Amino acid sequence: MTLTRFPKHLIAIALASVLGPAAYAAPSASDTDFMKKAAQAGTMEIEASRLARQKPSDSAVKDFAAQMVKDHEAAANELKQLASRKKVTLPSAPDASDRATLEALKGLSGAAFDRRYADTVGVQAHMQAVDLFRGASQTASDTDVKSFASKTLPTLEHHLDMARNLAAKNK
Repeated sequence: MTLTRFPKHLIAIALASVLGPAAYAAPSASDTDFMKKAAQAGTMEIEASRLARQKPSDSAVKDFAAQMVKDHEAAANELKQLASRKKVTLPSAPDASDRATLEALKGLSGAAFDRRYADTVGVQAHMQAVDLFRGASQTASDTDVKSFASKTLPTLEHHLDMARNLAAKNK
């Protein structure tokens, strides 16, 4: 027997009764906004960190950047899967402000690059990300969104600690 013989609404009702109604409910506007902002922030941090694997004079900056690419790509992939399940379209490119940050970084090298990357991508971006994810971990109405934010938050807090140490070292 195939499922195509049953009306789609009956299949959805049956699945919702097994998986729970939240599995098929569209996320709230604030949860959707969180996912889009998280994707935007992650994209910028990944692109900036790819630059930082090539341009720094300090090996600690290069190591930090490698960790950022690894962790943020993993989170981005998880977020893409979540967004796909929730039928949310995520931004795929940096916004104008992030493009300006990336362009500024491209124009720097050596110690100047190290300082700017540690301050803007390391500390400032992670402070914003921690605030964003902390808020969603506490207030998201969609349980999957809340779980993603809660799961990712400790990694971002660790990144912020690492970034603060890196920025202090590169002043």
